[in-house]
Amino acid sequence: MLLAFALYRKSKEVEEYCKKLIDTVGEGGGFIMYGAVNGIPDEVKPENVKAMTELTETIRIRKINK
Repeated sequence: MLLAFALYRKSKEVEEYCKKLIDTVGEGGGFIMYGAVNGIPDEVKPENVKAMTELTETIRIRKINK
């Protein structure tokens, strides 16, 4: 669902959707934001992949430093 969403949205929308996913299903662990090379369709804009990756890393760092 996330990658299909990322195909047609602006990077800010992708970022907001990723945050919502992490906040909703990531509570207590168990959610993996996956974006391996073979998991992202070529049609997804690079800036959307970047938005997803940077947001995920920012949240991960915040949780580690708590």
